[in-house]
Order: sequence, then structure tokens, then C-alpha cells
Amino acid sequence: KTDDAIIDIKKSVLCDYSGGPKALGMESGVIPDEDITASSSYSQHSVGPQNARLNRELSGGAWCPLKQLNDRESGTEWIQVNLRDQYVVTGIAIQGRFGNGVGVEYVEGFWIEYSRDNGSTWHKWTDQNGDHKFHGNTDTYTVLSHELSHPLVGINLIRVVPFASHQRTTCLRLELFGCKQRDLPVVYSMPDGYKSGRFGDLVDMTYDGREDSHGYLSEGIGQLVDGIRGDDNYKVNKGYEWIGWKSDGEPNSSIQIIFQF
Repeated sequence: KTDDAIIDIKKSVLCDYSGGPKALGMESGVIPDEDITASSSYSQHSVGPQNARLNRELSGGAWCPLKQLNDRESGTEWIQVNLRDQYVVTGIAIQGRFGNGVGVEYVEGFWIEYSRDNGSTWHKWTDQNGDHKFHGNTDTYTVLSHELSHPLVGINLIRVVPFASHQRTTCLRLELFGCKQRDLPVVYSMPDGYKSGRFGDLVDMTYDGREDSHGYLSEGIGQLVDGIRGDDNYKVNKGYEWIGWKSDGEPNSSIQIIFQF
């Protein structure tokens, strides 16, 4: 992909079999209180993580971490949802703390971290340009929804990590959207695609595992399982949805891709 490329991101179809992405249960209570935890809370009873349910006014009205955030402290507080199984997450919605009209706190922005192995390994979600920050709310009651440009696949833990550029109290409520994962690899390994091609870099832009000094990808997943189908002509959209390799000129040369389920 060239620096001036305009990428038209297509939607993932991974959740289409069930009628599209659905709310995963923060607002409804399907996700129980014990599966919602946090790095800290200003008051466990009043603004603990169990109160961070979208559109609900529970106790103090949201989750609020113990300390205020600023540019230096951003990234030190988080709220975590345990999905208990492998899920595809396609979107998130957040609100501030309305608190029945007395709340004044909301998040300026946030990023998402996720795990597929019950917290042993964490990844930070980034888009195709390497950006990881989402805009937050501007008031305490409006629902702000974000559709992920590529879904989180096969995750069982997700964290929302608020940030602030200036000293402030941050509080939030949230909902997650997606579906149960079906029959997808948990890891694939391969040589990364060809860079600096005529029609863009045909590399795995969203691979979240390791890349060694030879460009070999391992211990992660990316565009091959995101459910986003590219145009039949790979030159369209600067080749973003495609991964490709340059022939070494040898007859019968091949690329090996290893999928683990």
C-alpha cells in the first residue's frame, strides 16, 4: 500500500451466518458480573466494572478507575470482559457516566487489547494503517459506536484501555458486538507477502503474531481469516485485501502456509 492510497475497507462476513453481529451481553446481563473485571475501581460497589453496562444505570452508573488519567498515566487502567469461549468481535459501543444526571465523566478515547489464550499473550488492535486509538465520548449519555475495520478473531478476553491527554477522571459503559467463532484457525504461519509491488504492498497488514528477520510470520492470525473478501482484480483498492508473493523464477516453486485449528 502506498502512503497516499485511499483504502475502502469492506465488511467482514464472519458473523453473517447468524444474521449479522449481535450484542454479546453487557447490556442484557448475559455476560455475568464475575466476568467483568478491571485494573482498579474508585469504589468497587459504586463504580466497579460490574456497573459498566451500556444504557444501564446501576449503582454509581459506570466503571471509573481509581486514579485520574493523563498523557503519562494513559494505558495503566483497563476494564476486561471474559467471553469464556472463542468469539469474533466486530464492534464496540461506549457511553460515559450519566449517573442519573449527576455524572460528568467520560473517556476522551481508548484502545483495545485482546487475548486468545486466556491472558497468557496480549495483542493491541491496530487498523490497516497501524493506528490503534478510537475516539471517545463528548458527553455522559450518548452512545458512541465503532465498527472495527477488521474483526478480532478467536478471542476470549478483551480489554478496553482509556487514555487522556490532560488530567481527568475517566468513566465508561460499554457493549461488545460479534458472534461465536466457528471453524476458523487459531494460528497460521507463512512467509509474509511481497512489499513495494507496483500495485501496493501485498503483505498481511493485520497479522498479530511474530515476524522474524527473514519476514516469516508465526504465532498469530491476520487477513487470511478476517472474513473480508477482496475484489477479483487485486489491483483494485491498492491490493489491500490481497496477500501475494513474488515468484523466484524456479519451476514448480511454492509457498507453504500452515493453519492450526
